[in-house]
Amino acid sequence: MAGLWEFPRGKIEENEDSSQALIREIQEELSISISLIVPIIDYTYNSEHLTIEMQSYKCYSSDYKISIIDHDKIEWITAGDLNNFKFAPADNTISEILKRGN
Repeated sequence: MAGLWEFPRGKIEENEDSSQALIREIQEELSISISLIVPIIDYTYNSEHLTIEMQSYKCYSSDYKISIIDHDKIEWITAGDLNNFKFAPADNTISEILKRGN
């Protein structure tokens, strides 16, 4: 999905639940720790070529220094800025929910 934005995500490994996977993935991809993880929505993204089970969470971090490990660029934005970014199709559902303030 070159050129499209996406929210951080990854696969759930054996013996992990989705929130544990999120904590691990954020640490691996951004080198920050997160806490107070609150579920937002679970949904399934279907396309011609793949199906992705998505679990989305609101989380917090007191870490301010981010190291980009796995991506070309990162942006911290407000929900009001979401219209300025073209997201990967699997991320459009969560983007719309965040725009509504949920």
